[in-house]
Order: sequence, then C-alpha cells, then structure tokens
Amino acid sequence: MVYAADGLTGLQLCSEGLPYIYPPHFFKRFRERSGHGDTNAEQNLRNYFFRNPTPCTMYTDTLHLGLPSILGAMPDGYVLGTEHAAEGYMRCRTFISHAEAFKDQQEDWVGLEAARQLRERYPALFAQVRAEELARKAA
Repeated sequence: MVYAADGLTGLQLCSEGLPYIYPPHFFKRFRERSGHGDTNAEQNLRNYFFRNPTPCTMYTDTLHLGLPSILGAMPDGYVLGTEHAAEGYMRCRTFISHAEAFKDQQEDWVGLEAARQLRERYPALFAQVRAEELARKAA
C-alpha cells in the first residue's frame, strides 16, 4: 500500500507473471460498485484484497491508450486494466460489478473464474496445465 495525493495505491505481487498495481481510482470504483467497499481508504483496500485474493486475467485483443488491455475475474466482479510490459507490471484501471458487465465479459468471467479457482485449489495442476499451454504456443 502506497499513499498518494489522490488516495491509496495497492501493489500485488504474483508468483507467476507481472505484479498488479491498483491506483486510487480502482479502489474508488470498488467502493462504489461492489457493495463491499468502505469509506475508510485503508479498510476499503483490506476489503478488496480479503474478498478478492487475486484476479485471473486474460488479454482482450484490444488496446487502451496504445497498451494491451486485460480483463480479470474475481469473486466480486471484474478488473479492467492494461499491461505495461516495458515497465514490468499490470495496471488495474477500474472495477466493474457483475451487473455492469457486458455480455461478452460475463461469458469470459465464467472461464476466468474457473481458472482462478483451479489455480487456488490445485496449484500444481494449474502449473502443469499452464506449462503445457506455454510449450504448445512456443512450438
């Protein structure tokens, strides 16, 4: 957690892939849209990470401000963000609830949530499937 002029910024390290950075705008939207936020910035941040340990993200094949866009699934909704590969992080721009998602995002959420649960419940199996998929793509 980092204090900034416009609010708290969160950093989430990942065992695989790039870390996630959550700017103050993300937590503002989580508070407004999730039904589980808090007006106290620190408690709002705790609520988010306690309820949503880590998103499972995918690339959307679109660009946002010239950067690859990502969509992430988590129990409370979705994260929309961008990959900043040159700088070495994923920026989670905003949070949207299940009710606000477009139909294609809702369809993607089902698969992403299944992958997220697989990663949490069976990490060795998830790592094996991921390694096989990366090898297949490299071939």
